[in-house]
Amino acid sequence: MTGGAAEPASPAREAPYIIREARLEDVPALVAIETAAFDPAAYGEGFTMNARSFRRHVKRDSILLVAEQNGGDHAIAGYALGWVKKTSPYVRFTSLAVLAEHGGRGAAWRLFEGIEKEAQRRGLRGVRLEIREDNVRLLARYKRQGYEVFKMVPHYYSDGAGAIRMIKDFSPGNS
Repeated sequence: MTGGAAEPASPAREAPYIIREARLEDVPALVAIETAAFDPAAYGEGFTMNARSFRRHVKRDSILLVAEQNGGDHAIAGYALGWVKKTSPYVRFTSLAVLAEHGGRGAAWRLFEGIEKEAQRRGLRGVRLEIREDNVRLLARYKRQGYEVFKMVPHYYSDGAGAIRMIKDFSPGNS
């Protein structure tokens, strides 16, 4: 995901996370992150991932990235997932979760950026996603990143909350 032949950064300037593709040995950490990040009461059964789901995405053509701590025990701090359907020119960005103790340190941003870069590398047209309609902070963030609302879906989540579907096309000047 990182690419390039740049010289290694000095220890003081090293990024706190390495973004890489998930591996099967990451699955227990991914399940722990999912469990900590998503309240089943709010998202409902079927909206959260289990070990079997993560294993399936590691083996398929999905984009499943992890933020691994750069140094120390190289623990997994978070993940991002995008599905790629053969019939669609878009990646469907479905999930991003970071452990609370890693919040505000750049892992989420780097993971999200990694999904976009991998979609572009694969020659996809753009990214689609949905968020809860009550997540105004995330809505504003995605709009700042060039995403546009294309559909509202009422009662999408099990608690009755609606979803906002957004899209970003990778056209010149828009990526």
